[in-house]
Amino acid sequence: MRQNPIQSLRVPLSDSFEEDMKRIREEREKLVQEISEKCITASDFTKICQDNVLSVKKKEDNKNNCQKE
Repeated sequence: MRQNPIQSLRVPLSDSFEEDMKRIREEREKLVQEISEKCITASDFTKICQDNVLSVKKKEDNKNNCQKE
């Protein structure tokens, strides 16, 4: 047994607790939205890289075709 057991206290919530939680939730959602607009997902990044590789290959193919003519 512990010599000093942990005491628990019950404190009543403030009247504005629900309003505060709602405000905090809305602020968090707004920040998450702002961050997600500035970031890309891994799949988006992969798609962009693949598109760039295909674009470079296409340019090289066009350049090679023009030189042959």
